[in-house]
Amino acid sequence: MTTALTDTAVAIGNTSRAKIDKFEYFGLTAQLAASATALLFAECHGIFEYSLSDHALVDKYGFFIFE
Repeated sequence: MTTALTDTAVAIGNTSRAKIDKFEYFGLTAQLAASATALLFAECHGIFEYSLSDHALVDKYGFFIFE
């Protein structure tokens, strides 16, 4: 998201989608991801799609390996 949406991005991260529809509540446009099974915010200029590849080192080092 651009810096114009910084406060919105923080608010999105601090709310639960179990309680509200984030797209509707924040007035953002849902977009299907190309390879992941998630909805993206169309207002973002750059999007990284990834999946967790290996979580063996998470508990010991907090290290995630994404693909």
